Amino acid sequence: MSKYSKIDRDERTDVMNEDCSKFIEELTSITDEAKQSEKFQEWLETKSKFHDYSWQNTLLICMQKPDAKRVAGYQQWQKKFDRHVKKGEDAIWILAPQKAPRCPACSIFKNSHDTEECPYFDKDDDSYPVLESEDDINWEYFVYGFRPVSVFDVSQTEGEPLPELDHDAKPDDRDGKELMEKAKEVAEEFGIDFEYKSPEEWNKSSKGYAIDRKARTLKREPAATAKTAVHEIGHILAGHTENNKIIETEDKRSEKEVVAESIAYIVGKNLGLDVSNSKFYLAAWEGDEETFKDKMQEISNTSKQILEKIEEKL
Repeated sequence: MSKYSKIDRDERTDVMNEDCSKFIEELTSITDEAKQSEKFQEWLETKSKFHDYSWQNTLLICMQKPDAKRVAGYQQWQKKFDRHVKKGEDAIWILAPQKAPRCPACSIFKNSHDTEECPYFDKDDDSYPVLESEDDINWEYFVYGFRPVSVFDVSQTEGEPLPELDHDAKPDDRDGKELMEKAKEVAEEFGIDFEYKSPEEWNKSSKGYAIDRKARTLKREPAATAKTAVHEIGHILAGHTENNKIIETEDKRSEKEVVAESIAYIVGKNLGLDVSNSKFYLAAWEGDEETFKDKMQEISNTSKQILEKIEEKL
């Protein structure tokens, strides 16, 4: 199944290290290519139509619907995506900022600005000496409060499909079933509580998750399932799930996903899986060259750690 089984044990580590470095360099190239593809641009266009939410609202969404993937307002689903909220769905409530324009010179709101003292305004002349008119003021929008508004997750809607990025291993790859079994054994040897879940048992929008020392993966085609399993094991071994938090910055999350998917790519590629579609996943998480370089040692060490355990079992 793997070329390393045929290499002398004394030389195996050096060869693995060389291959890991080579595959990391390759990842930077295919990720850049993916970003230029028509498929990726289409996905970006759709993603740009969704609002970015504050960490407070992300927390509110998570509390009400933990498996939410993409949320938008009732009208936004209809007008921008040609999708409709299904009858009987419960809304997810978030807090929307209320804004009003105010003058940068005196901080007076626009609706009462002409009757207040302001460095821009001369009451004696009833004019704006330094400006041609009030319209030339560069009004600043100030958040003066918040109001509850309702949004709905994509799973609560139906209609035109949203473009997705396929990052799974190909379902017809050989030995995927065996790798599934070995990945689970390896996880347990590392002290990870690991399980594959059937589609009937699965209630997440993602295909796998890891929390503390526990990982779960949706069972589907063997090769794709095995690759996701390695991704989640990689998260844990790289220390991403220690003191797990519900909310973290997008940059931090992106960095962790780049590392975990790079680990899955390297392990899968070493063991004969077609993992070329990882490039879309990594491109979506801003898998730029600098991120790979900064994390190269972490990716390489964790990949080798998993590979060595799998090799022992093969």
